[in-house]
Amino acid sequence: MEKNLKILIADDDIGDRKLIKRALKQANVKSIISEAENMDEVIKLFESQSFDCTLLDYQMPGKTGLEGVKILREQYPYLPIIMITDYGDEILVSEAFNAGATDYIPKRLIDAQSISRVLQSSLEKVQLKYTIDQQRESLQSFAHILAHDLRSPIGNMRMLSQEIERSLEAKDYSGIEHLTKLLSTSAIHMEKLIDELSQYNNASKIEIEKKPVSMQSVVKQALTNLQELIATRKAKIEYDNLPEVNGSETLLVQLMQNLIANGINYSDKSPYIKIASKDKQEGYSISISDHGIGFPEDAYQRVFEPFKRLNNQKQPGTGLGLAICKAIIDRHGGEIWCHSEVGKGSTFYFVLE
Repeated sequence: MEKNLKILIADDDIGDRKLIKRALKQANVKSIISEAENMDEVIKLFESQSFDCTLLDYQMPGKTGLEGVKILREQYPYLPIIMITDYGDEILVSEAFNAGATDYIPKRLIDAQSISRVLQSSLEKVQLKYTIDQQRESLQSFAHILAHDLRSPIGNMRMLSQEIERSLEAKDYSGIEHLTKLLSTSAIHMEKLIDELSQYNNASKIEIEKKPVSMQSVVKQALTNLQELIATRKAKIEYDNLPEVNGSETLLVQLMQNLIANGINYSDKSPYIKIASKDKQEGYSISISDHGIGFPEDAYQRVFEPFKRLNNQKQPGTGLGLAICKAIIDRHGGEIWCHSEVGKGSTFYFVLE
């Protein structure tokens, strides 16, 4: 617990509030403490500020702590709520947990060791719940979109295969070459989709070992990997003397490769990409600018979502490139964002240490 935790203690007994504060101090818990004597005061405090944890007495005038747990849990699903009471029977513990309490401690057991343990445990439980809920939501959304995006090329391949079969049965070979090329294109798209799904999964989940990495070398490798696309589109790429950062060289090459390819693919004319860097207090800011078709401001966040393609009828791709970039930056503990104007181009920024 490195940061100051904002803790709300709700108990109508001033002596009990002092007991809890003393235990927190003895446990060396860095905290900013607010106090309330009843649930009405608790609700009023929550209207004006947020808290990292709440300790509620079971018996208070007006609404009981149990009722308070239900009220807070409804509004704040990821708030650690610790029920504190004079009683310690199993029925009460069960009621507290059913109401939404994160943990429970009897007043007679409150000391530095127990308050530290319960507080740490509650924070970890809530963080785990948040992570699981986010992953579940992401997985459900991902599975739905994946089914949709895989269905399209599979359906197209089935249709083309049936057309080829009919042509062979009719001994009409005139269009088979064209149909097989279309079939091959669909297969390549599906292969690319599966490959990028694997990249996205790896970027989202693998543990990385941060090492000093030259962004100059990273960009050179990315350009080598993209040399066919660069030559075909006659793209021009310029870059400054780029800094050394801490990260995974493999993932950072993938990051730059995706961002450069994005700039090339979404340019109508001969693409021009400019890569620059700036020193910032929190690390280094790298920018990748293009003179492409751009996109509106309301799409700034959506472009990083899996399978989001703002110009899906005109440009090739799976809609995973920028999602992979965000996953890579997230794994590095950095930040990525963009600025764009329709018809003028886009700039993608990210910050790394």
